[in-house]
Amino acid sequence: MTDPTRQPGPATRVVLIGLDAGDVDFIRGHLAELPNLRGLFEGGVHSLASPAETLTSAVWPSFASGEGPGGHGIYYPMQWDAGRMQMRRVTEDWLYYEPFWYELARQGKRVTVVDAPFTFPSRLDPQRGIEVLNWGSQECFADYHSNSPQLARDLVRRFGKHPMGDDVPVPEPPHRLAKLRDDLVAGARRKGEVSRWLYEQTLPELFVTVFAELHRGGHILWPDFGGRPTGVPEGALLDVYQAVDEGIGTLLEAVDLERTLVGVFSVHGMGPNQTQEHFVLPVMERIQSAFAGAPVDANTGAPEGEAAAGSFNPMRFLRQAVPPRLQLAIAHALPVGVRDWVVRRSFQGGLDWQETLGFALVASGEGYLRFNVKNREAEGALGIHDPEFGRFLELLERGFHSLNAGEEPVVRELAEVQSMYPGPRARYLPDRVVLWNPVLPADTLHSEVLGHFQAKHANGRIGEHRSGGFSVWTGATGCLEGDAPPADVTGFRSFVGRRLGVDLG
Repeated sequence: MTDPTRQPGPATRVVLIGLDAGDVDFIRGHLAELPNLRGLFEGGVHSLASPAETLTSAVWPSFASGEGPGGHGIYYPMQWDAGRMQMRRVTEDWLYYEPFWYELARQGKRVTVVDAPFTFPSRLDPQRGIEVLNWGSQECFADYHSNSPQLARDLVRRFGKHPMGDDVPVPEPPHRLAKLRDDLVAGARRKGEVSRWLYEQTLPELFVTVFAELHRGGHILWPDFGGRPTGVPEGALLDVYQAVDEGIGTLLEAVDLERTLVGVFSVHGMGPNQTQEHFVLPVMERIQSAFAGAPVDANTGAPEGEAAAGSFNPMRFLRQAVPPRLQLAIAHALPVGVRDWVVRRSFQGGLDWQETLGFALVASGEGYLRFNVKNREAEGALGIHDPEFGRFLELLERGFHSLNAGEEPVVRELAEVQSMYPGPRARYLPDRVVLWNPVLPADTLHSEVLGHFQAKHANGRIGEHRSGGFSVWTGATGCLEGDAPPADVTGFRSFVGRRLGVDLG
């Protein structure tokens, strides 16, 4: 037990346990079945703000760098490169940032980090600390890697590979969902064992480990999809949460809680999928056609005929026409570079940059939009101060806000994220992010401005990201007096530094 008479001050060690997409409401609803998390929640729950509502994949770089999206410039594994006029995978030679634990290591603090999402191949001196990356991660920039190759080999010999595998978002039959559930349960238990082994091997002053199983499980095993059949085994997601709870307990058995501050946290939550992302591409094509003066219907004002359908994209057609199981087999057989090429062709194939004023980017739930701006994009066609820009923006706003599923408007807001997150890399972010009202994915939308649309939600995700991060704390919590836990994911950098007696700014 923590000594209540102990004076506030730096802790000897800090352990951070990340629950990737761990949903606070789901946990609260099942505390009776999650004994380790129940004990942590009894000590109080702290809200944790993040960019999750607008740029969900920016949350982990924000945590690790201590900067918002405008500082690190990362919002998705595959982003728009204005110089190349194409989407490309984020790499360290393009958008590198340094995690805060590197400076701790330079200041003489021993660090060990396991599966921190969206961090680059390690540059950490193995004499100062250990990084194990992408052994069992949902979101990553590279393959399995450690700055200690011998340790990486020892880990796989001892524990094997994580059974979760790659994420290929396609609809899965019930027997496959049951198998994926079992793999996630096994992976979470193994993550607890791996984390304990690495902690005991290295005894660091800062230890960070992240359970990614809740993220994958939340996408494919969410228990509520508005009454629609899903084939998800009953209680499947709770099984995964229980395995993570067990993994937390396995690690904490090795931690001296008298001398160690332990934080369990989630940078965003998960909930039922209420995205209309599958309509973003055809809506942008329709807006482009309407702005270019395509023939319009006399009653609706929407483009008619071939112009209404947008340009034919054979790669997108094949992605929609190929059966899910065949897509899965092809995806596993193809190198990442080939898969990325397919995504690029699906989104930008056939575009004439001299005529394209705005276009959609690949996203995860949200709708990411980019304008083809002169003096920013290499082949920019739109002057930011031209009257044409104002007219295009007005049509875009009016078109998206006019989209309805039945009588329900589906668009809540078009967020200007570069203004929300200023910084030296804000220019890498989308120009607008389409945020949705809580409406289940539709097959048909209607707009009095743009006409009718048909598209199918076909990525197999019945759960999707939502905001709502949190943290809970145990161990040497006396050192928190007068210094509350971080209220924002960017605050972990300075908070951990203070706890270990190092000024990280």
